[in-house]
Amino acid sequence: MAMIPRDAAVLAIIGCLLLLPGCLQGEDVAPGAAPATTSTPAATLKAAGEDCREHAECTSNACDHYKADMGRCAASPCTPGDRTDNNNLFCNGASAWETSIKDGEACEADYQCFEPTCFMVPTCQLTDIPRTRALCRDGRCVLEVGGDGCGPEGGVRVLRKDQYSVAEDGTCMESMAQMELPTVCAPCGNGVCDEELESPCNCPEDCTGTEEAAVEWYLACGCGCCGNEPQQKCLYRSKGDDLSKIIEEEKRVVNEQNCALMGCSFGINYTYCD
Repeated sequence: MAMIPRDAAVLAIIGCLLLLPGCLQGEDVAPGAAPATTSTPAATLKAAGEDCREHAECTSNACDHYKADMGRCAASPCTPGDRTDNNNLFCNGASAWETSIKDGEACEADYQCFEPTCFMVPTCQLTDIPRTRALCRDGRCVLEVGGDGCGPEGGVRVLRKDQYSVAEDGTCMESMAQMELPTVCAPCGNGVCDEELESPCNCPEDCTGTEEAAVEWYLACGCGCCGNEPQQKCLYRSKGDDLSKIIEEEKRVVNEQNCALMGCSFGINYTYCD
């Protein structure tokens, strides 16, 4: 009986372990059989509308974020030309989500180009973002900024005056709501304080020193309002209520929280009633 050298036997065993995991257990491996997969089973992926944090969690490979790391899975197949995830993804001709194309890169259609949104930028109406359009021109994505929408009468787009609260020391504070804050076109800069549209907060050049400075309310929403009608709550100076302390406390709490992980809050509108 021929003897197999010890070294050769060891090498044979090592080869068996590396190439055919089942050979030492006596498992039959059919020639040409597909190797075992270690990928995540499709059954564990999330369907359209389910909560997600990452694109890879969804069957569509597209998580439509409504906060920094919270969203819902987009539908699949999608409709070609649609966008999702704050325009970070577009639906291609194969009805699958694809990463949007950046400014200056090659494209075939407008919808393929990334168009900036107001996501996580509450006061973006005062920036170029709402007026920026992404277009495919001469085979390249380009961004074009239009007018501010204030019309032929002119004016300036400013944050609506009820989106501010005023502390006891006169400091103007913008709403902390995580939403696109409403704006108006006001004749700011003409030297006259428009009582309907302007205040010392949204147009100090026209309204500084006017009685309008006595804004005495504050909408508290924590990390963001849920969109419902806020609860109205009266404050009374005669009882020692102090609006500035309420504002300071809310800011302290918000600063200690990770708002990207927090849900919205039912707003409370604090107002001095005496």
